[in-house]
Amino acid sequence: WEPLNWLRLQTAVQAQQFLGRPDLSWALGAQLKAGKWLDFGLSYMYRPDAKSLIGVQSSLKLGPVVLYAMSDHAISLLDWKNSRMIHARFGMNFQIGSQTPLDGISEPARRLD
Repeated sequence: WEPLNWLRLQTAVQAQQFLGRPDLSWALGAQLKAGKWLDFGLSYMYRPDAKSLIGVQSSLKLGPVVLYAMSDHAISLLDWKNSRMIHARFGMNFQIGSQTPLDGISEPARRLD
């Protein structure tokens, strides 16, 4: 959901079987667009039987090349000397083609009187 052209809000629910038992998690995230080339994001994930996680992400779009960095456990990045484990990913994607909205879908609904 994009309430503003520079803000995107997201949510996800995941249900799966893990080691023979049900595993459920819920996540809420927000992405901020800083111009056409730079994005920042923050997420919160809740699992009933585990610690909640705070994630961060950033991406830089350089033409067809997108560089990204992300972590699903940002607290361990802040206290990296005392952390047992740090989850971080860095990478590069190639974006091919362009994304255009389908006719009529991106337009707001019109009221018929």
